[in-house]
Parts: sequence; C-alpha cells; structure tokens
Amino acid sequence: WFDLMRRDFGSARHLEEHVTMKLMFYMLFYPEKTDFGWLFDSEEVIDNLRIIYDRFLFWQKNPLGYVRDVRTYKARIDPLREGLTAALDAGSGWC
Repeated sequence: WFDLMRRDFGSARHLEEHVTMKLMFYMLFYPEKTDFGWLFDSEEVIDNLRIIYDRFLFWQKNPLGYVRDVRTYKARIDPLREGLTAALDAGSGWC
C-alpha cells in the first residue's frame, strides 16, 4: 500500500479505482492468505506463480469463469469501495 502515498491521483475517484484494482488482485491471487510477502528463495514463490498461471489459463479456456470470478469479488469489494468513497468525500477532506 506504500504506493498510495507516492502517487498523485488527482481525485478521490482515481484513488478509489486504484484501491479497487488492488483489492481485486489480492482477492483473486491470495484468496486464503493473510501474509502477502513471498520468500523468493523458496518453493512458495513457485506455488504462488503456479496459482496465478493456472487462474489465467482457466480464464482463457473458460471466459465465463472470468466473468463469474469478477462478479464474486466485485460483490465483496463494493462495500470497501463505498467506505473509501465516503471517507474521501470532498466535503470531509482527505483522510
């Protein structure tokens, strides 16, 4: 999340879109994990990359699977996005 501090988003809407995409990525590729750090000298990185590769391969073979996954994760992300929008409301200032 460090990159949120370094970017000039220009508006709350752009920040909201950026955070929504980050949340979607984490929910798709780290569905069961709470630790997003990878040890690059371990088998864990190979397993994580295999999961990502398999997901993309699944979507290529089954485009409806992609649509289903996006809808599933969007339903989980929408409440977070709405909270972010409320927190960054122009009338209340930046948090």
